[in-house]
Amino acid sequence: MIFENLPKYFLAANSADGFINGFSDCFDAKDNWRAYLIKGGPGTGKSSFMKIIAENGVKNGEMVDIVPCSSDPDSLDAVILKKRKIVVFDATAPHVIDAVYPGVCEEILNLGEFWNQLSLNQNKEEIIALTDLNKTLHRRASRYIGAVGQIKRNEQRVGLRATDIDKVFDFASALCARYIKPVGNDGKEKTVYLSAITPKGEVFYRNTINLLCDSKVIIKDDYGTASNIILSVIRDYALKCGEEIITVKNNILPNELIDHVLIPNLSLAFCSKIADEEGENVKRINTMRFMDKEVLGLSKEKIRFGKKLSRELTNAAISVLNEAKAVHDKLESLYINAMNFKELNKFAEKFNESLFVN
Repeated sequence: MIFENLPKYFLAANSADGFINGFSDCFDAKDNWRAYLIKGGPGTGKSSFMKIIAENGVKNGEMVDIVPCSSDPDSLDAVILKKRKIVVFDATAPHVIDAVYPGVCEEILNLGEFWNQLSLNQNKEEIIALTDLNKTLHRRASRYIGAVGQIKRNEQRVGLRATDIDKVFDFASALCARYIKPVGNDGKEKTVYLSAITPKGEVFYRNTINLLCDSKVIIKDDYGTASNIILSVIRDYALKCGEEIITVKNNILPNELIDHVLIPNLSLAFCSKIADEEGENVKRINTMRFMDKEVLGLSKEKIRFGKKLSRELTNAAISVLNEAKAVHDKLESLYINAMNFKELNKFAEKFNESLFVN
């Protein structure tokens, strides 16, 4: 497929603390970005609209980033054209975006102009019932994910008790000095997610790391404590050195844990949570050197039980998200039947042409 060799990442997460939306952080009006906010119901062609933009971007030699939807990874939440500084969003719930600088930065694309209001009104009760059921199912899935987050926090507390924090900080500082040098620029950071719990299971866009970085430093850490300290130090140091970095937050605990730090200008990635990658450009760090095995042993059974329970809760969340996806598909069909796709396609073609006029 045309999108296989394009960077993919999520800009939103179903986290332990609820739905987190980072859409508005990926463009800057003061840096001449332009954002197109697509409004419209399910099944109104928002994702197909963006896929066409992405395809045309590739054909026109653009640097294109793909942002899938965590509720349906086969659909898109956004397309980013980096050279032209253009981003096109699905700006509907749950990741609603409103214009802050209307007209001069953001522009609203209302696909509702192409639906038949009478047709929708005839299915009003079913649309309301399906919409409410979809919300209920997503709330249920969020409760399972919240429980997974509490287990992960417990692992963090156990790991913290066993970790020699001073040694970890010293090691992280030496690692930074070895790999990262000051470049005299202002550091810039982009925050994304490469993992998500979805109706299709747990998705991890590993290939995005491979596309952006040839070399990897992989940090093995079963508890996530030492690796999070190391990655946090690397993030801060790289920004202070003036690098442009991509901070990959943990999708369950995004306000607490970092999964990876990518430095594309150095073609270098610092990663946790990757267990099976080998090669001459891969360096491995085992964080057990910083941990007290006797302290860990006291909680060994508790941690094992927690990991088993976490897998069961994750599977339960995936099952509920599958139910929500089926409900959403029914909802989409009602809107699809009400859409004038002939006129929408004309609009999409004209809009696409306007984006790629040099």
